[in-house]
Amino acid sequence: MDNEESMKAPLLSAAARAALAAFPAAQFFAPGGKRAPAGFQPQRRGILDLYSGDAGVARALSRKYGVWVLTFGFDHGPGQDLLNEEVQQKIFAALEAESFLGVGAAPDCSSFSRAVTPAVRDTEHPFGKPFISENMEKKVRVGNAHAAFMLRILQWCEDHEMPYWAENPDGSFLWLLPPWIQTGIGSCARSYRFDQCRYGTPWRKRTRVVTNTRLAGLRELCLGCHSHLHLRGKSTQNSVCWTKVAQVYPKTLCERLADALADAAGLLPMRRRLDTASCARCLTARVGEASHPGPARPRDHGPRNPQLLQDMRLVEPQTAARQDKLWLELEQWLRERLSPDTLSQLFLCPALAVNVLQAYGMYLFESGRRLYELRYTLIAVQNNFPHMRMLMGPAWAVVSKWEMVQPLQHRLPLPECDLLLPSDLLETDTGVAFLRVRQPKTRFRGRGGAVLAYRRGEPITDILWRMRLLSLPTLSSYLQELAADSMITHLPPRVRHRIHQVATLFPLTLQSLGSATGVQAHGSLFDAAETLHGSLFDAAETLRGFPDLLPVASTEEESEKDKNRHLAGQDPN
Repeated sequence: MDNEESMKAPLLSAAARAALAAFPAAQFFAPGGKRAPAGFQPQRRGILDLYSGDAGVARALSRKYGVWVLTFGFDHGPGQDLLNEEVQQKIFAALEAESFLGVGAAPDCSSFSRAVTPAVRDTEHPFGKPFISENMEKKVRVGNAHAAFMLRILQWCEDHEMPYWAENPDGSFLWLLPPWIQTGIGSCARSYRFDQCRYGTPWRKRTRVVTNTRLAGLRELCLGCHSHLHLRGKSTQNSVCWTKVAQVYPKTLCERLADALADAAGLLPMRRRLDTASCARCLTARVGEASHPGPARPRDHGPRNPQLLQDMRLVEPQTAARQDKLWLELEQWLRERLSPDTLSQLFLCPALAVNVLQAYGMYLFESGRRLYELRYTLIAVQNNFPHMRMLMGPAWAVVSKWEMVQPLQHRLPLPECDLLLPSDLLETDTGVAFLRVRQPKTRFRGRGGAVLAYRRGEPITDILWRMRLLSLPTLSSYLQELAADSMITHLPPRVRHRIHQVATLFPLTLQSLGSATGVQAHGSLFDAAETLHGSLFDAAETLRGFPDLLPVASTEEESEKDKNRHLAGQDPN
């Protein structure tokens, strides 16, 4: 929006303008999303944003809804210290003068956080534990003062029916302070609880926003199927603690809070029913009518012209027109080189016709024509002469050679799926990574069959004998590609995570078998087997969608093997 104030906001009274004049212009976001210039004088009501921090919500409100926002940040100087009695008096004076349409706040959790180590608060001592250090005792007193001031602001908003929101971590001790519990402002029924990963952050950070807007009562927690970044330690990129990095709201969350507050403050435009017919530029109000409207016509059981089916093209009209054009060009090229009698009988001899098409492909390449022209020409030949479809391999080989000489895509980045790290293979003891080479230089050579035999489950000794090899290291050079084509990499993250959990359980299970009694060991092994069965069942269900990863031996082949083993007195299992 432009820099003009929204007409949806009521005009300020003289008392309100005088109360706002006590604040410097640098604290305001002017309509449009930028800091207000010197001498800024608002004419209509705006928004009060306390503990602004990065001011993401304030910026979204001023930019999207054309209202000014008065911000306060404790790190912007003593003039914005919300524990200063003079500053508090100015804020309440502006509130009493009806200067604002809504209030937002995000007080610093600081000592209220459960991540503080050692803990300075607990459920029995939400105002602060006894016998803590002098420095932390000072922080606890400051946090309690901010909580008391914030509660006064929210109670004023409740009494005057003004929209508000205030944020803190869901596990913050702020919500356990007795005054907050008595008023019920911080209860779950009057809060919006969510995990920030729902807004695209790598961390979860469950958050609670007390509000009287449309967000009250909503609960949007993590949907699972992904891992979270633990907010411990420092970020190497920002050189600050991860908890400090996570204080900045995601952009989508800022817009969500801004939309809810603007809606409650009456800043949204009037909503009317959308005229879908006008949006679709239809002449009638019956949008989406079928191409043949009306009741179904009675079936005509009389004779029909079969030419209708023969003339029906199974491609789009643009594609059909392009094929017809290129077919005419092929005919013109043939007329210049062949006699009419030869041309009329050319496609009666498929072998000769394919050689001619190869020559035509070379002609197009030499003439600087496009590759798609040769493709469409060959498709047109197959459509006009279906009996040639099975013999067109040499002609299509010209297309493949053309693609190799002039690739359609140049310098493609290496796909991430071709790089296999130890974590992808569920290996923690090795530091070896595998790189899958999809087009090696030896790809045109004949296949030896070692990989196929290994996937079929043939014994290693049999493979060594068939290949006339003397040692396993020699065979490993043939089978090394299997390490880069692991079945595990094709599994969903949830299944891989469960398999990894089961793998970490085996050492503990074996240890319990050696130290516990027989009954206890049997119970531990039974629990491990149950967990393993569930994980492998998920993996088996997933592999049904990857037939290429399953053994390639046919059912008849396996049945014959089982029959032979049974006759030999062996157990097929």
